[in-house]
Amino acid sequence: MTGRPELAQRIIETAEKLYFDRGIKSVSMDDVCQQLGISKKTVYQVFKDKESLVSEVIFNHFEQIESEISRIEEQESHPIKQLLLTAEFAIEQLSKVNPIMNQDLKKYHPCIYQEMLTNRGSFIENHLLKNIQLGRELGCYRLNFNAEGISQAFSVLLYATTDAISRGESKFQPKIIDDIIVYHLRGITNEQGTYFLETNHTHE
Repeated sequence: MTGRPELAQRIIETAEKLYFDRGIKSVSMDDVCQQLGISKKTVYQVFKDKESLVSEVIFNHFEQIESEISRIEEQESHPIKQLLLTAEFAIEQLSKVNPIMNQDLKKYHPCIYQEMLTNRGSFIENHLLKNIQLGRELGCYRLNFNAEGISQAFSVLLYATTDAISRGESKFQPKIIDDIIVYHLRGITNEQGTYFLETNHTHE
């Protein structure tokens, strides 16, 4: 549940679909109203302007992504499997993204883009740190590296890669995320962890 009023959630979901299909710049508030069959006055009673609607759409979208990643962590107890499943999910999500939407976000809504950058970076870093701590507790990650430093550095790499792909500014396809996650795991696993990775990762 989002906790938002039903009308607000309907507007957000409708705008999100339009933005993902056509980009943000080309979709007006009139387009959103027409799609919903409601007046502009009704929409502006909920969202004061397009900027506030864009903000809600973007953060609603990433709330859903973060919820799914948290669900993966709750349902899968092994840290290596958690990261492999998260990589699959990230690849699936990136494959659906319209680069125009993300290009528009960065160009026409830079404040929202920067806030998203900060929030997403912190989210990824925190989850990587938790993953390392769990892996050490279970005896599959090495102890002789700085967990906080590696979590921060790897989150920067991971986010920079996914961000570039989402804006169509990378020569790589979403599948590269799997390679990057495996690269990370090979750097932090001990013999036990490496064996688990080799026997549970599907090489394509």
